[in-house]
Amino acid sequence: MSEIRFDHIAIGAHRMADAPAVLVGALGGTPTGEGGPSGAYTWGQWGFAGGGRLEVLEPLGPDGFLHRFLAARGPGVHHVTFRVPSLSRVCDRAAAHGFRVVGYDDSDPDWVEAFLHPKEALGLVVQL
Repeated sequence: MSEIRFDHIAIGAHRMADAPAVLVGALGGTPTGEGGPSGAYTWGQWGFAGGGRLEVLEPLGPDGFLHRFLAARGPGVHHVTFRVPSLSRVCDRAAAHGFRVVGYDDSDPDWVEAFLHPKEALGLVVQL
């Protein structure tokens, strides 16, 4: 499936306010203007020369998946995202190859997603 494209890497952090020092100051990134609150977290993205993007996730509220992630692992890579032409086709293909697909959600026509479980995906949470 050559239509599958790398999109971004997401990083879990305690405070998004700490991100610009590294992403802009040290690495020369530019805020994309995308982001904002989304349920249990807020997020922002920075773009880099050549088209790469990094996304930073900061937890909101007293608990949630991001709090658990940070408590267990500390700040760092949370997931890697790929854009796919057909979520259902790619998930069927992944399952046929023995990968566990979790969090399948096609309830919002503007944003559909599913994840490959990290135990089968090189230790990474892969967002499709």
